[in-house]
Amino acid sequence: MNLVDLLPYRLQSAPVVDFENAIQPAMDKLEAAFWTMADNIIVDTATDWLSMWEWAYGLTGTGTIEARRAAVKAKMRGAATTTEELIRSMADAYSEEPAELVVDNPAYTFYLYLYSSVGNEPEDLDNLRRVIEEIKPAHLAFEIYLQVEAGGMTNYYGGVVQTADDYNF
Repeated sequence: MNLVDLLPYRLQSAPVVDFENAIQPAMDKLEAAFWTMADNIIVDTATDWLSMWEWAYGLTGTGTIEARRAAVKAKMRGAATTTEELIRSMADAYSEEPAELVVDNPAYTFYLYLYSSVGNEPEDLDNLRRVIEEIKPAHLAFEIYLQVEAGGMTNYYGGVVQTADDYNF
């Protein structure tokens, strides 16, 4: 934004224009700082202040920016009472498709199934594990399975390796 352009024509005398041009660099810096702040107060666009978001939620800054943002968003979602929907929504931040949560009440265990394609595997599942460990009830165990699609083949990674016939997706 050029300050001189904001003045009416009748106020654009030489001394006023010189003054406006003198303070223009400071105004440009102020405008850039404003837009940086505006971008960084939203987790989805945070870059410079991402470490502050991580600090606020007790996370360590590891992985790519996208993985770090996903960890912060998962931790933000975990601020409420732990429910199946809450755990599923936290896992959705790490999955390309909606995550599936299967609860095995007699075994006091739940299973998370995340979906991905080759080249797009979630980079920091350890953060997801940490966040779930913090918010889940202490008596429950959990396992995370990652289904990766690769050239028509489906591979599973996680607690145990199973074939596609063992699952009903």
